Amino acid sequence: MRKLLLVLCLLIAANAAPAAEYELDKGAVEIGGEFTFSSSSGDLYEDNSGNPFYNTHISPYCYYMIGSGFGFGGVIQYSESSQGDFSYSSTMLGPTAIFYIGNDSSEVWPFLSAAVLLTSWTYENNSWGSSNSTNSGNTVHISGGLALRLVDHIVFRAKLYLDLDKIEKRSGRETGINFGLAGIIY
Repeated sequence: MRKLLLVLCLLIAANAAPAAEYELDKGAVEIGGEFTFSSSSGDLYEDNSGNPFYNTHISPYCYYMIGSGFGFGGVIQYSESSQGDFSYSSTMLGPTAIFYIGNDSSEVWPFLSAAVLLTSWTYENNSWGSSNSTNSGNTVHISGGLALRLVDHIVFRAKLYLDLDKIEKRSGRETGINFGLAGIIY
């Protein structure tokens, strides 16, 4: 699935990017990745003592600008977490949208983004031998942040995000700070 997303992004970039005149213009393609540190809580994440756990995420993404400052694309996210004898990993995949505020003379662009992701979680418990469990669910990802133009075609992104996760009858939320770099073809 990752290879398919990469191929689609490259095809879009090769065919559409020459029409754009600046980073946020219609036809531009943003390809990037983000790294996240987070703290998670709620009945889906807390242990018996009510302790949250900490996460790391790696998220490659791609946006195609369908209008000035407005884009659609896809995201893949891989996460690893642990808490005591338990370890967790998840893979998320889905569509995403972004709205930037700014123009061709802006050096900093505030943005809002949202995604709906299909999610697969794997849990491992090593306290009584080894037991594994895999579940699937969905995640709604909402974020806002700033993109800073470092040089032409390269931006640094920082954002705050909220993930609303649901597995069967359990739900949880995750908040975090996300940092990343992106290349924009225009």
